[in-house]
Amino acid sequence: MKNLWISTFVSKKQPNSTYLVDCRPHGAKGPRIRKCFETQGEAKRFLQYTLAQADDKSWMPVKSDNRRLDELIELWFNLHGQALNDGKKRKNKLLAMSLMMHNPIAKNITASDFSKYRQLRIQDVSIKTANNDQTYLSALFNELKRLGEWEHGNPLTELRALKYKQPEMGLLHPDEIVCVFEELKNGRNYDAYLISKICISTGCR
Repeated sequence: MKNLWISTFVSKKQPNSTYLVDCRPHGAKGPRIRKCFETQGEAKRFLQYTLAQADDKSWMPVKSDNRRLDELIELWFNLHGQALNDGKKRKNKLLAMSLMMHNPIAKNITASDFSKYRQLRIQDVSIKTANNDQTYLSALFNELKRLGEWEHGNPLTELRALKYKQPEMGLLHPDEIVCVFEELKNGRNYDAYLISKICISTGCR
């Protein structure tokens, strides 16, 4: 007779020749699971699997993440940003951005929200600066995700940066070049004069 009781709470024998799993993996008030198996190994494996499923607490309600953008900025700075050369400067830019966006709940931010912010932003700054804002915010979400502190994705992943025309390079006329060299040669920084001569002779910028 293979009378074996495999349980986390109660033990009693069965009249037949089977191995019985009978347990409440979520506690006394949770659902009861009863299942018979031909072999003891099958019964034990099923019990281990059932308890493992309960341990990961996937049956528990997921806690809502209502952190606001400024909270994520502080978290990013503490875990990563402060080690960057421009970390403090970038943090201040992100906080200013959050303020202009009315410090939204971070998980609710959409590409449309940022594009509206960007539309207002380019009224006061260059398109390049607005694109930098997008890069900073996108990097924040990506870094927190890598650190395991963010699981809601990056809302700016599919948002394209704004196109802008690079300013044309200024050129000097021949007579202006002569004046520049005279100023450098007669000034106190003779090294700058020599470097400039090398650059113009070799076509370097």
